[in-house]
Amino acid sequence: MKKLFPYLITLLLITACSENSKTVSDTTASSTDGGVLSENAASQSLRDEFPKEISHATRNEKKRGSETPDESHGGSGNTDEKVEQADSSGYVASGIEAELMENFKPRNKIERARNSTLFIDSGFGTGSGFFFDENCTIVTNKHVVQLDYPDIKNMKLEKQYVDMQLKRGVVNREEREKLHENQANLEKALKAFKPNGIANRIVITLVNGRELMAKL
Repeated sequence: MKKLFPYLITLLLITACSENSKTVSDTTASSTDGGVLSENAASQSLRDEFPKEISHATRNEKKRGSETPDESHGGSGNTDEKVEQADSSGYVASGIEAELMENFKPRNKIERARNSTLFIDSGFGTGSGFFFDENCTIVTNKHVVQLDYPDIKNMKLEKQYVDMQLKRGVVNREEREKLHENQANLEKALKAFKPNGIANRIVITLVNGRELMAKL
């Protein structure tokens, strides 16, 4: 991966795709400080909880333990909301995959691939990505979620230059407005990453328009 795709980075989405993937993500995330980033690859964990997205494995375990509806999450006691979808071959999807199949049921392999695509916004970069396994591991371009030191340095220098220009005063109104806009964008971008260049916040938008928030 490192030799063939030096500019790709992986994200690990923790939702209903796999209950066991939470353990995997914790292990992977803890290893990023140990040199994974130096190899141009990293794993980030999205740890938000989505009540409607209960994994297939978790539901089966609940059913084995008790047939009584769990009332601990609200007053209705109705936790058996259907989140599974079966395709023409009989394959049963769950979690996010089931949600997307319900809203955008694929009629062919191309449309199935479409459901795996997503939009990513890190605050300083935007781009596309896609799920490539059942654990909802996401592949995207590295620059979308991580900045290299030269990029950070150049951004800071550009911000200093814009600040200096505005401090000196710009007579032309249109040019002044552009500088103010550039200044605001640079300030937003500089606040969007940690000192090591990794994004503070990653927003992933599925093809159905729903956003998932990342926690680094």
